[in-house]
Amino acid sequence: MQFFPQVYSPQLAEVQASLDRIEAKLNMVIVQGAAMATDLSALQQEVTENGDVGASAIALLNGLAQQVRDLSTDPAALQALADQLDAQSNDLAAAVAANTVADPGGGGGGGGTEEPPPEEGGAGAPV
Repeated sequence: MQFFPQVYSPQLAEVQASLDRIEAKLNMVIVQGAAMATDLSALQQEVTENGDVGASAIALLNGLAQQVRDLSTDPAALQALADQLDAQSNDLAAAVAANTVADPGGGGGGGGTEEPPPEEGGAGAPV
């Protein structure tokens, strides 16, 4: 004897179809949530690394300022420090350039909408 005979009705079919759609959408949300969590973790790591780099830059600048004060009476030592700073600046600029994504808009960050600088002797030149 069956207590729950197999019953088919159009209403039950519609309910089942709705439940299937809801389940599919829920699965998509779960997958997207997992991807967002991964992206967030990567972003948090980058923020931490940038903070570490920023702190290092601050320490470097503070140390540099003290070295300039200490060497202000020795022009040769001050020049050597300036040369060292130039070399480090070049290394830093190369590292930044190597790790900077190229602007797909054609440069300048304005998406190609920037106006060119005025020509010398043109309409905007002082008289």
